[in-house]
Amino acid sequence: MQIIPVLLVLISGIVSCSAPIRKEASPSEEFQRARKYYDDRQYDSAIDILDDLRIVTTGTTLGGEIQYLLAETNYRLKKFPEAESAYSSYLSGYPDGPHASEAIFKRAMANIRVIQRKGIGLLTIKTVLPHDRDVMPVKNARLLFEEYVGKYPDGENAPEARQWIDLLLEKEGLHELGIAKYYLKRKRPDAALARASSILTGRYPEEVKREAEIIVEDALSLKEMGEPFRGENGS
Repeated sequence: MQIIPVLLVLISGIVSCSAPIRKEASPSEEFQRARKYYDDRQYDSAIDILDDLRIVTTGTTLGGEIQYLLAETNYRLKKFPEAESAYSSYLSGYPDGPHASEAIFKRAMANIRVIQRKGIGLLTIKTVLPHDRDVMPVKNARLLFEEYVGKYPDGENAPEARQWIDLLLEKEGLHELGIAKYYLKRKRPDAALARASSILTGRYPEEVKREAEIIVEDALSLKEMGEPFRGENGS
């Protein structure tokens, strides 16, 4: 008598077939889950989802939203180099996207945070520097703020961007002054003149230019005293 075992097999098959099949979440649904994590400040969990989604949605409208939220999430985590890169990728892939203006501004701000973390802090950078220290991060941040103001002069962040531009120009000018003073101290008047002259023809604040004029006068006086010529490279 094999009736009972056969019945058990049939019943088992029916039950297994009737079990609900779990539907795989769509990219849109996964994005909403990442957004929920972001809103709940569970940023690491949000990034895990967004990183996977970014790969399969590049070039789509949803992909733009994912890329921008990825940048925002990294910014919230204070991962500023990653945030800067993500904002840059958004602007490259979606230059006319709905978050373009905010992405330019936040990319500039990410640069500022990187500068501050590296100890070239905008409030601690020295007036006189002992050598030609790299201030390209400062310049790059300024250029991004200027791009924002140029494209969105009446934008929400335009007043703050203009303040940053003025401050960064001042820091760039102070850097150039520091180099000029260094060359003057080393009795290299031609190198000092070159630096000071670049300040006078630049967009630096008037107080910086006034100091540059003094350096020009001192360098010319030094040349009249018969100091031998040496360029910026010391030759």
